[in-house]
Amino acid sequence: MAVLEVLAQCALTHALTEGDDNVDRALLADIRRTMHAKCTELKLDSDEAELAYGFAEELIEAALDASRQNRQ
Repeated sequence: MAVLEVLAQCALTHALTEGDDNVDRALLADIRRTMHAKCTELKLDSDEAELAYGFAEELIEAALDASRQNRQ
């Protein structure tokens, strides 16, 4: 799980570092939409789904922070 977290964060950070805010917003919206669809597909109960959403949001926030630092 730790390896997947690092890979996901690095890939997302790299994608967001390009600096196009419209692309960034579209990418993040697509990730959130896909997470909800995947949780529904997997038939996760509400507690499991909330944990998955929370984890995804943590990764997104970490990647956003890293991309902002890379832009400076």
